[in-house]
Amino acid sequence: MNNSTLKKFRFWVPALIWMGIIFVFSSLPGPLPLVEPSVLKEWIGWIGHFLEYAGLAFWLYFGQVDGELAEGEVSIKVILISFLGAVAYAVTDEVHQIFVPGRMFQWLDLGVDVAGAAVSMVCVRVLERCGK
Repeated sequence: MNNSTLKKFRFWVPALIWMGIIFVFSSLPGPLPLVEPSVLKEWIGWIGHFLEYAGLAFWLYFGQVDGELAEGEVSIKVILISFLGAVAYAVTDEVHQIFVPGRMFQWLDLGVDVAGAAVSMVCVRVLERCGK
């Protein structure tokens, strides 16, 4: 790899680390083993899913724009790619959980993941518009 490729790669490192963290948490037999089953446990899980995928969409965006806010048509394409990348990873994450004892594919979790990615990209778009 040449020097400019290495410089660009550094912007993708956070997304790769974030994906690894999601994978590790998804590999655990139970999502919150220390919290008793309750509505609180469900809410904590949903908030976690939301934040995981809001973060992933952001880091995918960050990698594509080399750490800077994009503008105009480029921005819309990058936001869409970031959102779809996060959603695709969310789907693979839910499928992965089918094979983890004590875990399962849950449509509600996937919906919360998609919502997190969407809200993240809306926030990025608002920040871009404010930056003009």
